[in-house]
Amino acid sequence: MTDSSSSGGPESETEPDPQPQTQTYTATVDRIVDDKIAVVLVEAGGETVSQLDVDVATIPEAGQHEGAVLSVVVGVDDEGCPTDGDRILEATYQPEETRSRRRSAQDRLDRLSTRLADRDDDHTRNADHGDDRTRDADRD
Repeated sequence: MTDSSSSGGPESETEPDPQPQTQTYTATVDRIVDDKIAVVLVEAGGETVSQLDVDVATIPEAGQHEGAVLSVVVGVDDEGCPTDGDRILEATYQPEETRSRRRSAQDRLDRLSTRLADRDDDHTRNADHGDDRTRDADRD
């Protein structure tokens, strides 16, 4: 009797299709163009590593706005970098991270605005004192 599993038949010659390599990244919606294309910036280690231009329908509806933070699964090359296929395989909106980043950005703007206002006040006070000294010198 012959063992069919070692016969070298078609099943043993055909290898299963390899699964595409994927990686999960944090990404931010940079902008949406003409209500059709979402420009998504993919991040790794706090740096932008790729820009993907994808159909806006790829992104969950709640995350279809500028500044939305997403968790995305994308295809990667052999070195683990996002491929140029501009394809997001899966996207999940991260509302808490989106709010946190928005708050952080607003805090930075507020601090900058305060520093600029303080600098302008200092400049105005110094200018006022300079004017007083000039008037005093003119009286002498």
